[in-house]
Amino acid sequence: MVQNLLKLRVMLRNVLVLLILKPSNLLEKKQKKIDWKDKLYLSPLTTVGNLPFRRICKEFGVDITCGEMAMASNILQGANQEWALIKRHATEDIFGVQVCGNNPYVLTRCAQVLQEQANIDFVDINMGCPIDLVYQQGGGCGLMRREKVLYSVVECMNDVLDIPLTIKMRTGVYSDKNTAHKLISGLCDRGVSLITVHGRSREQRYTRSADWNYIETCAALAGQTPLFGNGDILSYQDYVEARVSIQFDLVLHFIATYLIEKLVAEVKNVNNPCDRCQQGSSLAVLLAALLVLREWRRAELRLVTIRQSQT
Repeated sequence: MVQNLLKLRVMLRNVLVLLILKPSNLLEKKQKKIDWKDKLYLSPLTTVGNLPFRRICKEFGVDITCGEMAMASNILQGANQEWALIKRHATEDIFGVQVCGNNPYVLTRCAQVLQEQANIDFVDINMGCPIDLVYQQGGGCGLMRREKVLYSVVECMNDVLDIPLTIKMRTGVYSDKNTAHKLISGLCDRGVSLITVHGRSREQRYTRSADWNYIETCAALAGQTPLFGNGDILSYQDYVEARVSIQFDLVLHFIATYLIEKLVAEVKNVNNPCDRCQQGSSLAVLLAALLVLREWRRAELRLVTIRQSQT
């Protein structure tokens, strides 16, 4: 009898907590919608996808932008360097924030704070970060092997969000064992607005070719939930071929990887960058981005080349 009363007390307390945090959760929930169809989405990438770079890409026609990966715990602690990652420019008409964490409480509280204090249109959960420290603590790609925790994260974050919740993940942890397809149905059932699948595993990092056949398999399982294919879209022709050969609603323009030595060598071989830009060279975007980022970059640079069809 006493145990039943204690359980009832706990249940009532949890209900009161829900009412305090989000009274509308117990009513009909109306979540903002985003039309993802036929949009160009600039992939979030740590140390590259900062505000100046996103501004440049917006000028070249990107529709959707997303900030660099931000650690949920650091956002809750008020770290200035983390809040700087979610700063939005006026030209970013559809802008989201990507957060990384390893437990439902921190990620849910982070989502609530971001919605209340940041100017954003969607929140993206990072399930692709391959960094050892993040993975070993169960965040990033580590969430892919913690199915119950992942689903709890999605459910709790959706409960407090009035804006779309999206997911970006890899094919899996190991190169010889794809697992993303096992999570697709569960994520869709829990109200994820958009899924992005990067066609490489954690072990592969950014090496080897992206597995577009596997991405196609995942897309077929997503049903009515939009799915972005991610990886090795380095030109407009790649984009067209991916859309023709694989019936996606969307295709993500992935970050083209260039070592800084290669970029510098290419830049030195250009006598007049403006002339090259007028010729429509794909190097134009890279040159413009380099001018902004060169003071900040001392490591490998990964830049995006965006091409649009001219009609």
